[in-house]
Amino acid sequence: MPCPAISCSLELGLHCQGFSNAMKIQNPIRAESARRTWWEIFVVDTLLAALQVNGTLQLTIETPDLPLPCEDEYHDGRLGIVPTSLGEMDRQAFFHGQGDFSSSAYRVEAAAILRRCLLASQNHMFPDSIDIHVTVSAWFHRLPGSKQAILYHSGDMDEMVFQAFMLMHCASIYLHFPKSFA
Repeated sequence: MPCPAISCSLELGLHCQGFSNAMKIQNPIRAESARRTWWEIFVVDTLLAALQVNGTLQLTIETPDLPLPCEDEYHDGRLGIVPTSLGEMDRQAFFHGQGDFSSSAYRVEAAAILRRCLLASQNHMFPDSIDIHVTVSAWFHRLPGSKQAILYHSGDMDEMVFQAFMLMHCASIYLHFPKSFA
């Protein structure tokens, strides 16, 4: 049985693009808040499954095509970067090089990749497919220069990118750990 936060978010439809679009017409900032709430539930569910012994994902739906969180800065009540979905983020990065995505978007993408590794290990499927290996390896190289520095000269830190890096390292561990017994 999923936790109450997951159940309530599914009942509200936070994972549905239609919910986000309808709310965006009324108030773009509230729509962004709802999207951030959903993606936070997604990331926390992934982290709890990864860090618990025999942890399982409680959120069992496919990764939704919901827009990702934008940067944390709002300018005069308007969002900075136009939100995009995970699928669109992947297509833009593949076809157009590095896109201009928020730090939170990279964190969600890293959680989705870790989620794929967790699902593979839960099903005891450790295919030698190049796809997931390439995805994990390429993620670090695909990050734009503005997101590669976790700690800036001023002493400030991009916490979302730091978390994204740690999620990707965790994904790499889950990906390679079963092969360490061979």
